[in-house]
Amino acid sequence: MGDLRYPPSRETRLINPGEMVTMEFNPERLNIEIDKAGRVVAVTCG
Repeated sequence: MGDLRYPPSRETRLINPGEMVTMEFNPERLNIEIDKAGRVVAVTCG
């Protein structure tokens, strides 16, 4: 996978394994879900 370029002014949420997150949907927020080894397993908006 190549580099990901995302405007630094946009909201980003890093989600760790087992971490609870709010159900508030924000279509401009980038969610990055990682596993226990710190590898990215999902990238979504919301």
